[in-house]
Amino acid sequence: MSYLAQTPDSTSVILNQLIVGIRPRPLIAVLILQIAAIVLVKHPKRSPQLISVNTDNVGGDAMNQKLSENRAGSVRDYLVAQGVSTNSITAQGFGNSLPVASNNDAAGRQQNRRVELLVSGEAIGHPVNATTGSLR
Repeated sequence: MSYLAQTPDSTSVILNQLIVGIRPRPLIAVLILQIAAIVLVKHPKRSPQLISVNTDNVGGDAMNQKLSENRAGSVRDYLVAQGVSTNSITAQGFGNSLPVASNNDAAGRQQNRRVELLVSGEAIGHPVNATTGSLR
């Protein structure tokens, strides 16, 4: 299962299956957020602009909206606690209003439960060599 996906325009990182606001937090969620925080602290020009949280359609619209807002705030608070600057971060919950898949089955609902981190700045590292798979 892939936990990280990048959009075609390379400005948004989708943190798949990242469940926040649950105690205890799943280990993978903590690790992904720690890695994101380390990268953002070490590369301040690659600043997060928007933390976007989306839900599936299980439950009411108001409940999902509030849930996504709380989760977005939790991700923002975690990144700030790890040293990421608060100057450019906006946390926003979209509830179930922006599905990327059908909510008619479990697989689609799972895709719709996501956290997206929109970042700006120059790429980090070197382009991947298509022949060797090397980052140099």
